[in-house]
Amino acid sequence: MNKVVFDIPEGLLEAAQTAYRRHEKIEPGVFLTVKIAEAILLWIAENAPVPTQEQFQKLPVARHGRFPWPISVMEEWERRMFLAKGSKVPKYRSLT
Repeated sequence: MNKVVFDIPEGLLEAAQTAYRRHEKIEPGVFLTVKIAEAILLWIAENAPVPTQEQFQKLPVARHGRFPWPISVMEEWERRMFLAKGSKVPKYRSLT
């Protein structure tokens, strides 16, 4: 597969849709976006995807020496945790 494809867990999608339905008529705009983002982050915190041994072994050991090893591995897992099986891993773009 040559393109990036995401596999969004059903529960995560439901959390976003529920937040949208709950707040769409009350406060449209930025407030609604914040509430949806909050629902998504809460769902991820409560249902954090854990890499399999195979997925963990595919994570790079370190990148650019910006962070200690455990943080760089966690950062890389966060970039990959919702990629569909066989999907291309997006190129890393530093914000600094």
